[in-house]
Amino acid sequence: MRPLKVFLTGASSGIGQALARAYAAQGAVLGLVGRREAALRDFAASLPNPNAVRIYAADVRDADAMHAAATDFLVHFGCPDVVIANAGSPWAPWPASARIWTTSGWSWTPTGSAP
Repeated sequence: MRPLKVFLTGASSGIGQALARAYAAQGAVLGLVGRREAALRDFAASLPNPNAVRIYAADVRDADAMHAAATDFLVHFGCPDVVIANAGSPWAPWPASARIWTTSGWSWTPTGSAP
């Protein structure tokens, strides 16, 4: 059975980190997004299989950074099985984000907005 592929924002602390740790314990490959690169790097190194983790120092409000993260994840692991939007901001460019994910081959509908 192939490992679950999980892409998770807000992964450098709190609930995001707890979710990532739980998925990693089950053997998932992870794409972890957070604003604090050092925290992401340290956290990824503490997981059972650091080689199954890609980290992305990005702010969800930065559409270009999120596009780059999504593209990198797709190249390395393929389309995710699970996407968890655990970070956000009332100023996030949700319509642009929705277009980015759809363009990348994912179906992405952020909570709070509906096309």
